[in-house]
Amino acid sequence: MTLSLAKRHFLHYLNTERGRSAKTLENYNRCLTVFLHQVKVTEPAKLSEEHVRLFRAWLQKQPGTKVGTQVELITPQTQNYYAIVIRSFLKFLQDRRISSLDPTKITLEKIPHSQFDLITSAELKRLLLSPNVMTTTGLRDRALLEVIVSTGVRISELCSLSRSDVHLKRGILQVSGKGGDIREAALSPGALKVLTAYLKRRTDTCSALFIQYGKNANATPDLRLSPRSIQRMVKLHSTNSGITREVTPHLLRHRYAIDLLSQGVSNERAQKFLGHKNAVTLKMYSRQRETEGL
Repeated sequence: MTLSLAKRHFLHYLNTERGRSAKTLENYNRCLTVFLHQVKVTEPAKLSEEHVRLFRAWLQKQPGTKVGTQVELITPQTQNYYAIVIRSFLKFLQDRRISSLDPTKITLEKIPHSQFDLITSAELKRLLLSPNVMTTTGLRDRALLEVIVSTGVRISELCSLSRSDVHLKRGILQVSGKGGDIREAALSPGALKVLTAYLKRRTDTCSALFIQYGKNANATPDLRLSPRSIQRMVKLHSTNSGITREVTPHLLRHRYAIDLLSQGVSNERAQKFLGHKNAVTLKMYSRQRETEGL
């Protein structure tokens, strides 16, 4: 069996037996495609530690997020994500007695542990006011930011939202989470107001909730925003609002989680609101809340 064929079997396994989301399958496929193209090895048995080492050295030099004219290198977290995908793929081969590199040889780079550098209430207010809502793009950006802040949705969940997932009269979003789980997320009054205005201004027929505008929109039949485009948008508005720390959609999700706990929401309910399957994940938010004195 070639590595290319093994990759297809692996993705099929993740889909049918592990119930991974379409976005997860897309990310795993992309990572493995890049890896296999770079190492130029076709047989599992010929894959070595040296191949992985050279790939990781190459990966460290690749461009990451672009904001304006600046392009940052791929982050250590993203590099570790590639390593996790490769290790998972090798474990799949090992479980099926296909001779290849030992998955335990794939280690993660140590990233210094630090508390979440949480965005403050004042910074959050400036961030939300950054988009120019007089323009359609600005109104979209404001609505998107309000949805993240008021619901704590993951960026993959945000990208997959469709207009049919919005229930304005009830003030909720129907969110498709990890593993195909569906949960309802309540919109704040501010988010509901801006999202309503954004939907009323839409004149297109695209089913996606948040779509592209500008010259790039004319070059693709799929107007749905990508995770990368949302990351760039959040970073652009954080810079424009004078926030010096790095602000990401995931950081806004952290803020939402800690705010839930600070308001006295139980761990069980907070876990449901966030779409966490594992209660252990919530412990890091509790520790951060205690550290910040929130």
